[in-house]
Amino acid sequence: MSAIDPTILLDTASRKPAYLLKAEALMAEIHRGRFRPCDWLPGYRALAEQLGVSRTTALAAYGELPSGGWVASTPGKGSVVFVDHPRAFTAAGLNQ
Repeated sequence: MSAIDPTILLDTASRKPAYLLKAEALMAEIHRGRFRPCDWLPGYRALAEQLGVSRTTALAAYGELPSGGWVASTPGKGSVVFVDHPRAFTAAGLNQ
């Protein structure tokens, strides 16, 4: 799996919390097809290292994804892309 490009996840002009920006960027990457159903996302530690953020921020970002139907998370195993869920994309305000 290729590394996540940090430039797609950072929006310095936004007032949203960093973890939410990261979660929205991951949702956008799923929506665009970079991550497809049954793909495993990088572990939160790897994500944190790639982005230069704390593990807590990366973990909080991943914590937002299951509630929208984007991934299924299993403690100790990771997060796998669950479905292509356009309603979740719209609910997150990412199609505007």
